[in-house]
Amino acid sequence: MDKYAVSCGGGTNHRLDLAAMVLLKENHLAAARGVATVVERRNTSGSTSQLEASGTLTLDTVADVAATGVDAVSVGALTHSPAALDISLLVTRDHELN
Repeated sequence: MDKYAVSCGGGTNHRLDLAAMVLLKENHLAAARGVATVVERRNTSGSTSQLEASGTLTLDTVADVAATGVDAVSVGALTHSPAALDISLLVTRDHELN
């Protein structure tokens, strides 16, 4: 449902699981000295792997990370932190049933 909701909102689901792409999380980026360094290394080595940046990204920071040249970005708050929607069915009784 979460991935479907993102799609309905105009987002794209670029992978179905972790095997589909190299995933760069904050620990990886810290060890590599930032996402720009990782992208540069990938480009100079001629690697055909796609790079996804994820971890601590927000809607406020995603554009800056996307501008570094990664192939995809992931904002987990889109799927793990949505506000709950209370949907219920209320049945009322207008008259006595025989």
